[in-house]
Amino acid sequence: MRWTKVWVFTFLFLSTQACSSYSVRTQSFERPLSEVLTRLRSYFQGCLEEVPDEPRGYACESLAITKSGRIKRAILARKKTLKVHLKVVGNERPYFIEVQVKKEGLYSKEISQRLAEQLESTIQGREEQNLIDHFRAF
Repeated sequence: MRWTKVWVFTFLFLSTQACSSYSVRTQSFERPLSEVLTRLRSYFQGCLEEVPDEPRGYACESLAITKSGRIKRAILARKKTLKVHLKVVGNERPYFIEVQVKKEGLYSKEISQRLAEQLESTIQGREEQNLIDHFRAF
């Protein structure tokens, strides 16, 4: 009887730990923190606000998915809005960004992954997307 309780407790503990994370982590960025934050603010077009209880935590509540699949600021109130929570992780370079997206009250890992990919391309910028252009022949 005692071992049954131990196994049940272990199973419940491991199952809750496996499903508890809805955040997606971006790849590492070798840019200064100020530049990462500047590019995040420009992507979210001014709706990014600091979370007071969390260091380097940011939130934005007025986002929508466009027809092309991009996540942009919702201009009309009738569009379905997303709630985004970002956290910049790392004390020094490289930095990571943890992304959590809530759609209609539920966390969505798929939308979080899509937003993380868009943020990666925004923060990396054009200079790292095409390495062949960096080589100079002469």
